[in-house]
Amino acid sequence: MNIKNALRTLLLLAAWVTGLSLYAQSVDLPTFYAQADGKKKAELKNAFHDIIGYADVLAYGGGNGKTWFGFYQTDRMADNEVRDRYSYEHHYFTAGQYTSVTGMDIEHSFPKSWWGGDENQAYRDIHHLMPCESRINRSKSNNGMGKVTEITNNNGCSKVGKGPGAMGELIYLWEPADEWKGDFARAVFYMVTCYQNLTWQGDRALESLTNSDWPTLQPWAYELYLQWNREDPVDDIEIARNEAVYRIQHNRNPFIDYPSLPEYIWGDSIDYDFDVSLPHQIEGSTTPHPDYANTLTIDVTSLEWTEDTHETYGEGFTATLRGLTLGYYKNTSRTALVNVSQYSQLRLYKGSVFVITGADLKSVKVYGLSGYLNPLEIDGEAYTFDEDKELAWQGETNEFTALASEGQVRFTSLTVVMDNIGPGPGPEPLDSTLLLYQAFKSAGPGSFTTVKANGSQSQVWAYDNKYGMVANAYSYGRSGDEWLISPAIDLTSQQGATLEFRHAVGYNNGGDPSTMFEVLVSNNYAQQPNAATWTRLEPEWPTELLSATSKFTGFISSGRLSLDDFAGETINIAFRYRATSSKCWAWEVDGFQVYGLPLPTGIDDNYMSPVEAEDAVFDMNGRYVGTEVPTRRGIYIVRRGGYTYKRFVK
Repeated sequence: MNIKNALRTLLLLAAWVTGLSLYAQSVDLPTFYAQADGKKKAELKNAFHDIIGYADVLAYGGGNGKTWFGFYQTDRMADNEVRDRYSYEHHYFTAGQYTSVTGMDIEHSFPKSWWGGDENQAYRDIHHLMPCESRINRSKSNNGMGKVTEITNNNGCSKVGKGPGAMGELIYLWEPADEWKGDFARAVFYMVTCYQNLTWQGDRALESLTNSDWPTLQPWAYELYLQWNREDPVDDIEIARNEAVYRIQHNRNPFIDYPSLPEYIWGDSIDYDFDVSLPHQIEGSTTPHPDYANTLTIDVTSLEWTEDTHETYGEGFTATLRGLTLGYYKNTSRTALVNVSQYSQLRLYKGSVFVITGADLKSVKVYGLSGYLNPLEIDGEAYTFDEDKELAWQGETNEFTALASEGQVRFTSLTVVMDNIGPGPGPEPLDSTLLLYQAFKSAGPGSFTTVKANGSQSQVWAYDNKYGMVANAYSYGRSGDEWLISPAIDLTSQQGATLEFRHAVGYNNGGDPSTMFEVLVSNNYAQQPNAATWTRLEPEWPTELLSATSKFTGFISSGRLSLDDFAGETINIAFRYRATSSKCWAWEVDGFQVYGLPLPTGIDDNYMSPVEAEDAVFDMNGRYVGTEVPTRRGIYIVRRGGYTYKRFVK
C-alpha cells in the first residue's frame, strides 16, 4: 500500500472514530471479525471463511420463512416494487405477502451448477440470491461473470454473450450494468470465501475458479472484479441489504463491511496485515468515486427551515447541517416560496435559487421528483436531470448556486462532496460518536423491524418516500398495537448517549398524541415486545397543523432525549403505535439518530503525586474505594508507587 493510501486510511480512521461516517452497522465490526485481525493473503481469506461460513439460511422458494420472504425484507422498494439488478422492468410484491412474484425467478448470481447443484447452504444463501426477471435469467444460464464483447442478448441492463477469460480466450459470460458491477463482484468475493470448501465442477465453473482455498478465483476473474470493486463502490443500498441479510442469516458479507478487503486477499495489499479496527474504504486506481469520509447525503425534509432574507436573492428559507448553510430564495420568482415542512419537499419555482455555503464543494447531486425535473442553471450552464431523475454537478466552489431557469424543480434529498464535513449534532459534538443513523424518507426502514406486540409481523408501519416510516391503522381494522423497533444499539463503551428524531402526527383532531403513541427503550428486547421491559421517553410532540384545513402537523424535532441511564448496556428503541376505533390516528417518523459519548480510551500520562502516601483508589467523587481497582464499571483515580493516574473499567 503506497504512502498516499496509507495516509488516506489514517484520515478515514480519524473520521470513523469521531463519528463522521454516515453509515452505522448493527454490530461492532472489529469484535465480529476479530479472528481475522493481523492476517494477510490466504491466511486472511481462511479466517473470514471461518467467521462467515455458517448461516441460518431460509428454506428455498416462496412463502413465509422462505426465500421470497427474505427478498421482501432485502429487496423491497417504495410502493412494494422489487429491486431487480438484472433488468429495468418493473415487478411488484403483493403487500404483506411473501409469495413469488410473477415474471421473476430466484437467481443464483453464483451458478448452483458450479458446485453440482446440491441444495446445500450455498443454494439458499441470500447474500448471492437475487430476484431476477425470468427471461434474462434463462438467457444468462450458468455463464461466468465478465466483460461481454460479443453480445447475443442485451436487455439494456444485463448483457449475455462471449468475452475474454484466461489468456484472452473467448468464453461464455454475462455482464451486469455499471451501477451493479461492484455489488456483484463483492457477492462473488463472498461466495468464494464462504464456500471455498466446495468442489467446483464443469467447464464453465473452472473457467472462473480453481479448486483451492486460495486464490479460488482465476487471475483474469479476480483482476476484473477488483477493478469493478474500485469503480463501483459500496453504497447505501448495498449496506442496507447486508444488514437485512444479517438479521435473517446472522452472517455478513465482509467485502461490504470492508470495501478494501479484496485488495488484501487478491490485490495490491496482499503483503500487508489486515487491521479490523480500520474502516478500509477504498480509493479506485482508475475511475474516481465518492469519498465517504467527505460525502454527505442530506434529506432536506428532516432539516429545520426558518424564514430568512438574502441580500441578493430576497425572501426565502435557510437551514444548517454539519457546517453547511442551505438556502432557497424567491429571487425573481412570481410565486411565494413555501416551507419544506408544508409539503415534505423543497420546491424551487421558476426564477428562484438554491444556495449551499460553508465548505469547499467538489460535487452536488440532486435527486428530483417526477414531473418537476426542469433544468438548473449553475455557473451560467444548464444542467439537466437524467433518466434516473438525478442532476449532477462537479467543480470547485465555496458557494454553490443553482437557478431554476426554465420551470419548477422539486426534490427531497441531495448528496454533496466537500473537502471537510463538520461534526453532526449530539452531546458535545466534537467528542461524540454517531452510533446509528436512519433517514427513513430517503433510505427506507434499513435495519428497523415492524412487529405487533406479540412479535408477529406488522403491516401498519409502512415506508413512504415522502413521509418516512408511517403508522396508520385506518385500513387495518382501526385498531392495533404496532411497533417500529431499532436494531440493537451497543452502549457498552459509552458513558452517555442521546436520541433525536423528527416526527409528525395526523387525524388526531387536537387529541394528545402521547396518549396513543410512545417512544420506548429496552435493554432486554428479544423479538417479542410484550415480553420485554420498556422505559418511556418523553419527546416533544407536534401540535401545529400545516394549515387551517390540514389534518396533519408539520415535522418537528423530538428534542435531544437522554439515554444516559442505559450507558454500558445494549438497547433497542421502539416507536409504539396504538389505535382504537375512536382514536385511529397517524404517526410519521424520520431522521432517527443516536449519538454516544465514548468512555476514555486509555490511561492518562502518569504524573508524580504531590503527596507521599500509601497506594489508594478513589472514585470520581473522591470517595476511597480501596487499594485495588474495582471490577465494576466506572472511572477511578489510582495512586500507586508515588504516581497518580486515571483508569476506566468497562
